[in-house]
Amino acid sequence: NPRMVYNDYYQQYVRGVIAGNAQMAMVFDSPEDYPEYYNLQMDETLRLLKTQSVRNYLLKELAVEAMRETGTRDISAFMKRFQENCTQPEMRDRVMRIWSTYAAIQPGAKSPEMECYDSEGKTMRISDLTGKVVYIDVWATWCGPCKREIPSLKELESSYHGKDVAFVSISTDKDVEAWKKFIVDQSLSGIQVHQSENFDLTVSKNFIVNSIPRFILIDKAGKIISSDAPRPSSGDVIRGMIDAALAAK
Repeated sequence: NPRMVYNDYYQQYVRGVIAGNAQMAMVFDSPEDYPEYYNLQMDETLRLLKTQSVRNYLLKELAVEAMRETGTRDISAFMKRFQENCTQPEMRDRVMRIWSTYAAIQPGAKSPEMECYDSEGKTMRISDLTGKVVYIDVWATWCGPCKREIPSLKELESSYHGKDVAFVSISTDKDVEAWKKFIVDQSLSGIQVHQSENFDLTVSKNFIVNSIPRFILIDKAGKIISSDAPRPSSGDVIRGMIDAALAAK
């Protein structure tokens, strides 16, 4: 009903039917199932909504939700379908502009440049580490889950000592002095840096970091393996990914 498309209750009803049908058509075990989930919702949207103006609006709402919920998981196939089926140019283009930020950090994309500085103020860029596998930890001293990963991260670093792997911990602390003190007190190893004051070159902006800890894995050519990599505490899962990156030609 195009006259009701902007009514919140109508939207909730239609979206609820679509999402419910998708959930019944699959087994949703983990966030890794999000791409399938949203592709199924796309199927149902195209099947059930015959009025193009209603379809356009609901496709837009679905696409925005998919980007928000899936984060860095690969939904490029879903977004291609959105672009093909949303016939309202302004609506389609607005969504695709948002998607361009997410598309830039999909697996296989060249890592965005990021600038950081160490405890002495020396500047470093992620591109300086090209030629090594780079495992990035985005964290802060006030973050409990971040600190719980430190023992596992230290163990992981130690096991790859002498190999072409750079372990980079990027702090997002506002209290820089607290960060510097924490590094010393906890004898943190690896490359300890703070993200740039230039927002356009921060990991927070370029990797859409909405929560921490966040781990990122980049290959020796500077291409993204995962923008939301497994945590150090995942053990063999992250080790397998690092080993594969080291073995790649």
